[in-house]
Amino acid sequence: MITGIGEGHVPVTSASRAAAAISQDRRINFQRDPEAPAGSDAARVGIGGIQLRLAWMLVLVPMIAIALLSACSTANQQDADLQQAEATARYITSPRHLRQSMYVSVHEEDTPSELLSYLFSSLGAAEWPYTTDASEMEKEQARSIGMPLQPANVAIVLMAVDARAGKQIVLRPDDGKGLIVADAYLAPDQAPVFTSSWPMPKFRDRD
Repeated sequence: MITGIGEGHVPVTSASRAAAAISQDRRINFQRDPEAPAGSDAARVGIGGIQLRLAWMLVLVPMIAIALLSACSTANQQDADLQQAEATARYITSPRHLRQSMYVSVHEEDTPSELLSYLFSSLGAAEWPYTTDASEMEKEQARSIGMPLQPANVAIVLMAVDARAGKQIVLRPDDGKGLIVADAYLAPDQAPVFTSSWPMPKFRDRD
């Protein structure tokens, strides 16, 4: 039986009323207890929610991993400057460099303190490698003899942190153990990011 037919109205039948009731019942079921029996609408909604959370996890986990890798890459790049500066410090305290230096003519005690004092004197500083902002001709000269370039943005200082510098390598002597110690800093107000040491080379004669 058809009732309520008029212009601009959709015929309402018993079948349409039943369909509307089912639709309303389904909407109500979405609010049911999540512990509803398996197979019910509420249970299916719970499963759908889990699937949605899993989908978000699949999106977010790679994004977080990429962000962490990017942060690690930045940190590693910062450390690379310090590592190169530390390599420069090792070079200027190596037998290879010192045999061509005036140090072999003036050394007396062969202690780390004596060597570092010489290297930071005007005479010793004149023998230091070029920095990375040197001219191309100077860089080529350094490459030809296997001399490392000191990063222009990293200071190498003696004994104590330089508050005016940013990234820096602080060289200090350990005469008791015969070691040269290097502390690497990203900033003067931070703890060192790494510390390394190596033996003081010995020169038994002045020839």
